[in-house]
Amino acid sequence: MKGPGMTGLLLVGMLAAVTFGAWAHADAKRESPRAEKEHAARLVEKAHFTLAQAVETALQQTPGRAFQAELEQEDGTLAYEIKIARTDQTCATVRVDADSGKILASEDQEDQDSRKGCSEQQEENGEEEE
Repeated sequence: MKGPGMTGLLLVGMLAAVTFGAWAHADAKRESPRAEKEHAARLVEKAHFTLAQAVETALQQTPGRAFQAELEQEDGTLAYEIKIARTDQTCATVRVDADSGKILASEDQEDQDSRKGCSEQQEENGEEEE
């Protein structure tokens, strides 16, 4: 049974993943780790909606367990990309606009290869299947 402490821990872990994801997707023009950290910090500051709010919105549309999140800026749109494992072992990716909190896109992954990939991704992120 999960208590409020586990939810907080999950959100802290996902915030770290968002920050790391923003660093990992920094432009190739950036030369130093410091510049990448500054870029990630600017993305987080620009977001009007928090990671917790984005995860809550994504889970309202696609029930399950959020296990990975990234904050990305693509084509001028700042959005959280949240991966969700459903109880039927399928995965979904939900993009939530970081400015408006609206869902931009939702993609289901229902084939057998995607199910295997979903399980592997959860394991990589420290989640266990129930």
